[in-house]
Amino acid sequence: MGQNKKPTQIRLLEGNLGKRPMPKDEPEPEIIYEQPPEDIDPDAIEFWHEMAPRLVRNSIISEVDWWSFGNLCTLRARIRQCRMEIIKLNLLGGMYYTNTTYNEEGEVAAVNHKKHPVAMLEQDYYQQYRMYAKEFGMTPVGRASVGKLKGEEQDDDVM
Repeated sequence: MGQNKKPTQIRLLEGNLGKRPMPKDEPEPEIIYEQPPEDIDPDAIEFWHEMAPRLVRNSIISEVDWWSFGNLCTLRARIRQCRMEIIKLNLLGGMYYTNTTYNEEGEVAAVNHKKHPVAMLEQDYYQQYRMYAKEFGMTPVGRASVGKLKGEEQDDDVM
């Protein structure tokens, strides 16, 4: 499994350092700015207003990306909320907590070290955040690997 393809627009902004030919069959949805949906978290809206203008200005995000971008913003807000809870709980030194079990005589029977639930939740949000960046055709990275849209120039022989 190799590296993900870099979006063409990003390659153009960087000056096509690899000097490889640029794809000619990549979909090009319209580049427009959308306001954030009303039903997302205030932290997500803050991230939206911070990042969306940059993405639009550099033609990296388009009209088909906003739903996915909204999910990315929401996930980032949740990651931030988890991080704030980790700071509040003073877990920065260690994300694990100890669960001690005692027997009938009051002696320690077992000591289990478990990852704190907030740390596990934060990790899950990071994984989801990364998955959204790889969505098929819904993000710039996904479009770079799609090539022609399904249904374009297909052979009649194909079943």
